[in-house]
Amino acid sequence: MVDHNAPLYLNPSRSADEQVDSGRVFLERGELAQALSCFQHGLAVDSSCIAAYRELGDLLFRTEHLQDARRAFGLGLREAPRHLAWRLQLVRVLLRS
Repeated sequence: MVDHNAPLYLNPSRSADEQVDSGRVFLERGELAQALSCFQHGLAVDSSCIAAYRELGDLLFRTEHLQDARRAFGLGLREAPRHLAWRLQLVRVLLRS
């Protein structure tokens, strides 16, 4: 569990799940560039981390980077092909772009 009051820093030696947790905290703080970096680092550590794909896709979608969001959701769907939420996320992006 990440302490929401503790100072955060990017640490490339952390696990994918830890990177995602830190990214979520950065996101809550409005620090979008740091959140993005955490989600990307999480995928660099574990390219099958569906939580990182989901968070990355959501962030990219909210910031109107629709092509990148489509790619993130598509890759996440590849990792979890039966996951209905992934399909819905991808449809949402496709409808908006």
